[in-house]
Amino acid sequence: MTAHQADIAAPFASMLTRMRQYKDRLRPIALVLALLLFCAGLFLSLRATPDLLTRINLAPLVLVFLVTIPVTIMASAIDFIFLARLSGVRVGLLPAIEVTLYTRAANMLPIPGSIAVRMAVLKTHGATFKKSGALMFLLTAIWGALGFCYSAAWLAGQAPSYLTILFALIGGLVLCGCAAAVIAMRLDRSLVAGSAAMRGVMIIIEGFSLMLAVKAVGVDAAYHQTAILVVCSFLASIVPAGIGVRETLIAILSPIAGIDPATGFLAATVSRVMTMTFLAMAAAGGSVVSARLVSLSSPRE
Repeated sequence: MTAHQADIAAPFASMLTRMRQYKDRLRPIALVLALLLFCAGLFLSLRATPDLLTRINLAPLVLVFLVTIPVTIMASAIDFIFLARLSGVRVGLLPAIEVTLYTRAANMLPIPGSIAVRMAVLKTHGATFKKSGALMFLLTAIWGALGFCYSAAWLAGQAPSYLTILFALIGGLVLCGCAAAVIAMRLDRSLVAGSAAMRGVMIIIEGFSLMLAVKAVGVDAAYHQTAILVVCSFLASIVPAGIGVRETLIAILSPIAGIDPATGFLAATVSRVMTMTFLAMAAAGGSVVSARLVSLSSPRE
């Protein structure tokens, strides 16, 4: 990392440190509020759909479990590899998948560790906290900008024009700022483009996952409706405890997409439960395979 890159990265790393400190201080309070918000939203949503059990459709859930979640995890793992390369280190696909499984679990559950784990892994490979922290802040901002732009594109013709303009303006301005930062930090643009592409894939797949989750709770929905809601994941990641927040944001934006708020909340909850189940099974399977490999590699008496 050159002195010039270090000077450029310093403000981003400092901002990331302040954000982590902010989230750490507010986490206990935010966790309680988020859990209350989640429970209240779930109660109201269930009360609004008393016939939920008769409406549930399992076929879309199978697609979520077997297709959208694995594809998202693989894209996230490849994105981590790009992050590592930008940090000046190399990480293999299997370690990247392992890190992704843990960090996504940290994002799904109200536990710390998502950013800390990534930085710790990169540190063990020789990257500095300052550079990896600055890069994570930058790539997260790119993710948010792409999410706003993608939502704005699908909002056109479905929602009031001022909302489309607002989303497009936010996404465009942040994306321009990120482009300026990439140039100022003299980063490998092909690696940044690769990371942005993977995050774009995750955004597109999330729209499909939400569409399937809405169908799973018995409501017919089209992709152009749920694609509007993809920005909610980024907005939820800003707060110290994401559980309940993403569901609430989706419920708030659902009417714009022509979806009932209760349905939106339940669909987001189903999506979270399915992801948590997949992560738990993947972690358990990985532990069994790892233990088996250790057993086979150990010398026999």
